[in-house]
Amino acid sequence: MDVMNQNNGWLYKILLNDKIYIGSTRNPKERKKCHLRRCISNNYKHIKLYKNWTKTSKFEFIILDYFENISDYELTKKESERIIYYDSIKNGLNSKNSFLSEEEDLKQRREAGKRYREKHNKKVCQVLKKNRLEHKKNSSFRCDLCNFNFGCKRDLDRHLNTKRHQNKFSL
Repeated sequence: MDVMNQNNGWLYKILLNDKIYIGSTRNPKERKKCHLRRCISNNYKHIKLYKNWTKTSKFEFIILDYFENISDYELTKKESERIIYYDSIKNGLNSKNSFLSEEEDLKQRREAGKRYREKHNKKVCQVLKKNRLEHKKNSSFRCDLCNFNFGCKRDLDRHLNTKRHQNKFSL
C-alpha cells in the first residue's frame, strides 16, 4: 500500500494551548513541519492558529482519519464536518470553514473581487491623476480654450482645425 499516494488524504487536529485546529492534507509529515515553521515565524501572526503560539506552547499534531482515493472535494467536505463537530471556528483555532457550497463560494468570490476592484480602482485613479498633472506640466502644446494638452505641434494644429474647437472659438 502506497500511503503517500497523492489520491490519499488525512484529517488531522492540532492541539495548541488546549484549543483545537482541524485540517486536511495529502502529506501529513510535510504539513506538520509547515505548521511548526509558521508557528515559530512571526510572519503569520494574523492567523488564529499561529497567533496562539508561544515558545512554551504544547503543540500536538494528531491524525484523525485516513482516506484512500479521495478527491479534494470530498476531503475538504470531511474536514468541514470535523470543524463543525469540534466547533473549532468559534471555540478553537480554525478561522473559517474550509468547505463552502457553490452559492457561498460564488458569493465570497464576488465579494473578494469587489473589494479588489475598489482597492485597485482607487490606485489606478491616483496614478491617472498624477499622470495628467505631469502631462500638463510637461506639455508645451496646449489649447487653453478647450483645456487640452498635446504631445506635438502637429496634434495641436489638427485640433485647432476641428469643428469642436471652431465652435468654442466662435462663442
